[in-house]
Amino acid sequence: MGISGAANYREEGFTKSLRKMSGGFDTIIDSAGGDGINALLSTLKEGGRYIFFGATLGNASTGLEMARLFLRHIRIQGTTMGSPQEFGAMLQFLNDKKIEPIIHEVLPMEEAVAAHKLMESFSQMGKIVLRIED
Repeated sequence: MGISGAANYREEGFTKSLRKMSGGFDTIIDSAGGDGINALLSTLKEGGRYIFFGATLGNASTGLEMARLFLRHIRIQGTTMGSPQEFGAMLQFLNDKKIEPIIHEVLPMEEAVAAHKLMESFSQMGKIVLRIED
């Protein structure tokens, strides 16, 4: 998949490990939000961008570290997942490049509760798919 390093976000100090491995990031794209935002912002290079399009972990319980942002010229940008036209263009790109999602597990619709519990555990690598039988 082209990954040259990784860190477990559940481990203490994971952002320091990421910064050491990468030298810092130019851009972070985040759909989770939550209390990890300041730690993620610390991994950005000067002039870096933090782009978010969701908050599955909710709002941060503490505020942003403002000095970190302005002293390092960090930009924060909120966005949606795009317009219907952009979604269509993305699907066309995926088809043209033959990009396929990583599937962790396919479960029958009858196991929707188990699928939801799996998703809540954050233990999957890839998508959880519910199969609808005819």
